[in-house]
Amino acid sequence: MSVYTKFSTRPVEGAAELMMVDALAKRIGCDLRQHGVSLISVEGLNFDSFLPLFGNNALKIPVAVLTDADPVVPKPAKAAAPVGAVTVGSGDQPEDEDDDAEPVYPATGDVITVSANTAKMKACEDAYVKVFYGLKTFEYDLALEPANREPMLAALKELHPKIAAALAATVNAAADDAAKAKALFCGMFERPRNNVQKGSFAQALAQVIADPKLPFTVPAYIQGAIKHACQVASKP
Repeated sequence: MSVYTKFSTRPVEGAAELMMVDALAKRIGCDLRQHGVSLISVEGLNFDSFLPLFGNNALKIPVAVLTDADPVVPKPAKAAAPVGAVTVGSGDQPEDEDDDAEPVYPATGDVITVSANTAKMKACEDAYVKVFYGLKTFEYDLALEPANREPMLAALKELHPKIAAALAATVNAAADDAAKAKALFCGMFERPRNNVQKGSFAQALAQVIADPKLPFTVPAYIQGAIKHACQVASKP
């Protein structure tokens, strides 16, 4: 065991991840308390003030950052200006994503373009700090796994029985895993009104998957984050 393990940390984006990660760690045989791993919520985008505290040139302890990919549609490459041409404008535009951009719902195996913020965090990696993300967001990536949708619907039923019943039919009728994940994710968190609260849902889902007999798949990127923070080697 690494001498740094008892100080390991895992920053996560918000309340939903904070409530779920401990339960997911137990699913892969990692007890965060026994490994001395602290879960730290940075509430969305406050990684800039956190990450410089750790790494090759700071506190040399394992840090696993668990964040969303927040994928974007790739922008077409700009054509090069002709030699000798002069362009007039207001200078380089910021690389932040367009708030009105069409949302992306990737399928397993898709190649994605991550958000500028996620790419910026990924660039901060070193021997100690590692950044882990899936294809879209925490809940969507959970829903992409076929074994997870029934437990997710069961957790939703505890909070909103009518929404759960309607969504179960919609999810079952969807064509493939990506379509089912989109139906479940949007039916909870991108509703026209009265979205399901992610924190409450995470708490309910953590209780549901506490039953070790219930099938549930921990996405690979979350497993990677847990194993890095705990300094547990992956099986070959």
